[in-house]
Amino acid sequence: MSTGGDPRAKGELANCELEEQHGKIPVPWLKGRTAAEARVCAEIARVTLKEAGTVQDALVPAGQVARQEPADGNIARGGTVAVWTSSGGDPRAVGELAGCDFYATSDRPEAPGLEYRTVEVARSCAEIARLKLEEHPVADGVRPAGQVVRQEPAAGAHVDPGSTLKIWVSSGP
Repeated sequence: MSTGGDPRAKGELANCELEEQHGKIPVPWLKGRTAAEARVCAEIARVTLKEAGTVQDALVPAGQVARQEPADGNIARGGTVAVWTSSGGDPRAVGELAGCDFYATSDRPEAPGLEYRTVEVARSCAEIARLKLEEHPVADGVRPAGQVVRQEPAAGAHVDPGSTLKIWVSSGP
């Protein structure tokens, strides 16, 4: 006779009760849950939760699980799932720098859009995005001195973490 499922497996935690097949269960999805919810979900799934640390992730609110290993597949009951909790985005990423921290959170980040920004803002944005900046002066009769005229790679292009963006900065006419 069945004794029923875990009484905590309701609502948001309903998908934490996983069916075992051949001694393994699907890895429970913990990303996006608070640390407390992840602990309860791991208990319901009967896996060991290892809180591995924090990561800065602008796309995941502070206090929620931003990363887990393994992320998918199957795991033995009692196996370990490591999680990293988000500390939120970079506190400098506000105003003109809003969104610059989105580019630092991926294994394959995108180049931020630096054209039309001042060189000072471009430098700060690149620093927040954890990218290097190579500056080249260029005479430009349209854009004021100190404004970014062009960039390579283009905004939105995938770049390697820590790679270098080239910008051409107007020196005026």
